[in-house]
Amino acid sequence: MPVVSPGIIAGMTVDEPTPGKPIEIRVHDSAELNLQDDVVGIHGTGVDSEGLLVRESEWEANAQCEQGAIVQATSIGRPPQGEEGALSCGQRYVNYRRSLGEDWWDDPIRVDERDRPWLDCEAFDRRDSKGERLLMQVQGAMVGNERYREWARERKTGLPPGTTIQQAVGLVLEATSHKPPADYVVLLLDAVRLPWLALREVVTEVRRQYAASAGKTGFRAIYVVAWAQSAIRRLDQSE
Repeated sequence: MPVVSPGIIAGMTVDEPTPGKPIEIRVHDSAELNLQDDVVGIHGTGVDSEGLLVRESEWEANAQCEQGAIVQATSIGRPPQGEEGALSCGQRYVNYRRSLGEDWWDDPIRVDERDRPWLDCEAFDRRDSKGERLLMQVQGAMVGNERYREWARERKTGLPPGTTIQQAVGLVLEATSHKPPADYVVLLLDAVRLPWLALREVVTEVRRQYAASAGKTGFRAIYVVAWAQSAIRRLDQSE
């Protein structure tokens, strides 16, 4: 049974319409996760630690970071296929925007790629259906056909022991450049099955590199989308 580092732990549900009330864990406490449930998700944070663990009926993903080092990064189960998960990733992002007070966004709907191949889904403004829309392109937080073929063969993927934050950052930056940019589109990097790419330490370094380059991404914004709403983070600038 995995142990999550001390800090703040936020429980999650499948749809996660609103963030749950965090459970406070004292400094010397630990938290255990019961894996008997059909769907379980947990996000633990501490002063110098963070943990993300998600388990569904056919897969499990686990990431742990302690004192600036990734100490756990595993995803067990078959990889997502094609556009599988794109709409649910868009829904998680819309839920996140609603949690910030933007409750006017409707649920996202799929976009026909024959019509607009640069989009995966869009959400309409309930206040004005002909007004602004939230346009989203979804990309896996890790790219590379050979990586996914190996994942399919082994039924698991992850990072080897000793992987540095910089190496994880390289994977994220590779994914951000995989789609042609559009300045009115939000790029979502789906990290639900790859939670180590949404860790706070990784995101902080990605932001630092964007700031150092002083360059524009070409997108309206770039977010990494984890299972936990509390771990959905903007990459191209600080929130």
